[in-house]
Amino acid sequence: MSRRWTRHIPNFDWSRRRCFVEPVDGGGRARWGGTGSSRTASYGLTRAAREVLLGAHPPVTLTGRAGTALTQTRESNSELVHPDGTVVVRGGRDANMRWWTWAGYRANATLAATLTTIADPLQRPTDTYIQLREDVTPTEWQKVISEAADQL
Repeated sequence: MSRRWTRHIPNFDWSRRRCFVEPVDGGGRARWGGTGSSRTASYGLTRAAREVLLGAHPPVTLTGRAGTALTQTRESNSELVHPDGTVVVRGGRDANMRWWTWAGYRANATLAATLTTIADPLQRPTDTYIQLREDVTPTEWQKVISEAADQL
């Protein structure tokens, strides 16, 4: 039995800020294809995503399914955002230590290049976090961040 995969290109009405898509047989899963340096998110876009995770309502009408998905996404990512600042988390699938800056790719790449004593040298910065060395202590973290702030 062969499977037929259909890919539909959405229709955009830029003047009205609308995107029209059609369902495909067998359902589907929408995914953000933002990988690689040519598809990085800006500071503004990344911060807007953070604000939505913190509870801001996007200025669009959500379907019931989208509302449910947004609620689930907020719940499953609640430990990655804090209204008063950034978050450092150890754990996840790979048990690495990550600094969730929500600063965008360019800022995170700059931070990783600047904070070489605590950033994982093998990492690839993302739009949302910087991977830290596994052995960074809270004391070392505070010292490095304080020294970097003093240089500004």
